[in-house]
Amino acid sequence: MFMAKSTERQEYRCRPRSVAAAIVVAVCLCTGACKTLPGIRSSVPGPRFHVVEAGHSTPDTQYFAQHWRDMERRGHNGVALGVAWPRADGGTLGVAARASSDSSLNWRTFMREPITDNMIAGALADLESVRSDHFDSNLILVVPTPGGPAFHGSPTTMNWFDDDWWRTICGNARQVARLAKNGGCLGILFDPEEYGYHMWDYDVLRTAPPVSAKTYKQVLDQARHRGREYAAALCDVYPDITFWTFFAWSWELVRADNAREAGREPPRLLLSAFCDGMLEGSSADFVLVDGLESAYYWTTRNEFERGADLVRQRGRELSTVPELYAQKVRVGFGLYLDARGLKHYHWYREDWARNYWTPGRLQRAIYWALRAGDGYVWTWSEKPVWWVDGPRAEPLPPARKPRADQCGVPQVYWDAVRNAFREPGPDRTLPADQAVDPDPRLARFLRFEVADDASLYEPVPIPARFRLLATLPRDGWSLRTDPFEEGLEGEWYRSATPVDDWRPIRIGAWYEQQGVDFDGTAWYRRDVTVPKLPAGKRIYLFFGAVDESLWCYVDGELVAWHDGDPNRIWKQPFALDVTGQLPSVKTCTLVFRTLDRGRMGGIWKDVSIVAEK
Repeated sequence: MFMAKSTERQEYRCRPRSVAAAIVVAVCLCTGACKTLPGIRSSVPGPRFHVVEAGHSTPDTQYFAQHWRDMERRGHNGVALGVAWPRADGGTLGVAARASSDSSLNWRTFMREPITDNMIAGALADLESVRSDHFDSNLILVVPTPGGPAFHGSPTTMNWFDDDWWRTICGNARQVARLAKNGGCLGILFDPEEYGYHMWDYDVLRTAPPVSAKTYKQVLDQARHRGREYAAALCDVYPDITFWTFFAWSWELVRADNAREAGREPPRLLLSAFCDGMLEGSSADFVLVDGLESAYYWTTRNEFERGADLVRQRGRELSTVPELYAQKVRVGFGLYLDARGLKHYHWYREDWARNYWTPGRLQRAIYWALRAGDGYVWTWSEKPVWWVDGPRAEPLPPARKPRADQCGVPQVYWDAVRNAFREPGPDRTLPADQAVDPDPRLARFLRFEVADDASLYEPVPIPARFRLLATLPRDGWSLRTDPFEEGLEGEWYRSATPVDDWRPIRIGAWYEQQGVDFDGTAWYRRDVTVPKLPAGKRIYLFFGAVDESLWCYVDGELVAWHDGDPNRIWKQPFALDVTGQLPSVKTCTLVFRTLDRGRMGGIWKDVSIVAEK
C-alpha cells in the first residue's frame, strides 16, 4: 500500500499506464460484531459507523496527541496510527508510510529484534492523553516485514520454522496489543503486502532453505501453526481485539481466478492458512476483517454485494475452519482514492471535479460498501492529505508533508465522508434514482483469452466460434469527453443529440494518440449501416479491446455493457450480445460510453459485427 503496487493483483506497472498511489478510510458498522470502547462515544450522527483514515499522511501518535482537536473537524472518527522510534519533537505525518524501519515501529514488529516497553512508552502516553469523544476507532498499523523493507537491498525472506524468531514476533505482538488496548484503539490494521520481502508464496520460499526441503503441505501447516501463536499472543493482552487486514482469503481467491483465466496454475499461497490459524488461536471475541482490496475501483451497490458474497461464501469454502470463519470473519472493502481519473499520478488538487473519486462518487461508494458488507470500509491515498486544510495549505507545525507533491483535501471531501454515514449522496455517473449497476440482464458479454505481451499490439483474430459479418469503420466517429459526468443526465446517448461540440476521432487507437489527453468518461458515436444479419443466429459486437469499461447504446437504448477488473479488461477481447438490437440492412446510431481510469484510454482495437456459426 505504501508504494506503487507491484503484486499480481495490480498490473498497471506492465501496461501502458501507471497507477497513482494511496489513503485508508476504514469504516466499521458497530453491530454485535464490533465493540464500543469503554467511556467513548461517537460524535458522528446516525448509525454507529467508524471511519479510519491512513496512508502516506499517516500521523504518528505524537502528532495525533497534539492536534486531535483540529483533526476532529474531518469526517473520520478514527485514524491508523504510526509509532515513531526514535521520536521526533512535535510529531510528524507519514511515519507509518515510510519504507524504513529506522523511524517507524510499524515496520519492525516482524523483525528479529524485540520491541521494548521503552519503545512504546511515549506512544502510549500520547494516546492516553487524548480526550476525544470523536475518535473512537483508531488502529495501530502493522506491516509484517520480516527483515525491514528491502527497497534498498536484497529481498528478505520469512522463516516459518525459526522458533526463536517467532517467539520474538509474538512478543512484539503483545506489545502492539498492549499499546492498542491501553491507548483506546479498536485494534490493528495489518498490511500483508510483500514490500520487497517474501512471506506468502510457497513457490518463492522453496527456492532457498529451510523451505526448499519442505513440501507445500508442511509449510502450509506451519504457517497455520504460526497464525495460532500470533493470535494467541494478541488475545493474551487484548481478548476482543479487531484484527483488520487489507486482504486475506479474498486475495488468494482473486489471484487463483486470475491465474486460471490466464491459463496458469493458481499460486500456492500461505496467507489463508495463517489466517485460519489465527481463527483457531484467538479468543471468542476476536474479529478478523478481510478488507477485500480488490474493491479499489468499485462504486455501485451490486459490486459491493458481489464482493461480500466472495468473502462470506467462497472465503468460507476456502477456509479449513469454516465454523470459526463464520463466527469471527467480517467483510470489509478498500477504496483507492487517487487511483482513478489520474494521469501520471496526478491528483487535481484545485479542480477536484475532474478526479475519478469526486466527492459525490466517494460518498455513494462508502454508503453502499458499508451496507453490503459488515460495516468496514477502508480507502487509501498518497497525494491527498486529509489532515491539511486545503489544496495549498501546510500541516500544522512542526510537521511537514511527507512528500512535496502532496496536497490537502478540500472540505467538500470531508463532508462527503461524514454524510456517507446517512445517505448515498449525489453521483452523476448514475441516474439520480439508480444506486446499482445498469440492468444486470444487459451484462451479456463473452470474454476471450488475453493476448500475451508479444502479440498484444497485433490485430485480434475473430474467435473460431464466430463468423465475421462486417468490421466497423475506423474513421468517421465523434468523441466527447465527459469530465463532469454530465452525459447520462444530458442524454448524450440519444440519436438526436447534437454533435456540434464533439470532435472527430478514430477507433482502433487510443485517443491519447490522437491528441486527447484525458482520463475518465468519454463518449463515441457514429451512424453505421448494418449488413444483412443471418436469421436464427445470435449476433455480437466483437471488441478487440477497450481501455477500459464500455456501455453500448443502439438508437438511444442501452443494450449491453462490459466491465470488470481494470487490471485485465483494458487488453481483453470481448463480445457483446446484441441479438435483436441491431437492425438488419439498415442504418443505426451506435454510441459507446467508455470509462478510462488512468493513462491510455478508449476503443484501441477494431470492432466487428459477428454471428455465431
